[in-house]
Amino acid sequence: MTVDETGQDDAAADAPGRRPPAGADPAAPWGRCKQCDAPLPRPPKARGRRPEYCPPEHGDDGRVVRDCQAEAHAANRVPAAAAVGEPLAALRAVLTGMAAAARDRAAREAEAADRLQEIVDTVVDRNTELERRAAEAAARARDADAARRRAERDADAARAETAAAGAARRAAEERALAAEDVARAARTAPAGRRAQS
Repeated sequence: MTVDETGQDDAAADAPGRRPPAGADPAAPWGRCKQCDAPLPRPPKARGRRPEYCPPEHGDDGRVVRDCQAEAHAANRVPAAAAVGEPLAALRAVLTGMAAAARDRAAREAEAADRLQEIVDTVVDRNTELERRAAEAAARARDADAARRRAERDADAARAETAAAGAARRAAEERALAAEDVARAARTAPAGRRAQS
């Protein structure tokens, strides 16, 4: 048999009967004893007046060891105890309400903290994605710059080859002109010699 924090076993919790009131203290869903302030067990009946005191505790010999209701009645017979009984009950009611309000506030704050964490996670994920894209763009820019430098070197080499080819062509043209001059001179020289003879 397992016992929960309210002092009742699992079978009693599943038994038919009363249900905890809405907004009940989770630590004491059935209320607290007016005498010892301990959580009360689940009422055995579905109807009727809700218990205000812990059920009597019996020893092994069957005698009552503790009876909160009897102790409360005995204490109320003393004038001083009767004078503070009502203020203590009012204080207990106020503190119970404050505890419920604090639990509600804690639940709202936990929900807000979860929402904030979701926002932070979303921002971090987006920043990570932006950083990845920026790194890719920087890598593409470096590749483009390297390609531009290679193209400039290739263009410089092509210009140098073009200049060298132009110089070679001009030299070839000059040699061809010189060869034509020599050939022309050679043709005109024998004709002059023949005329002299």
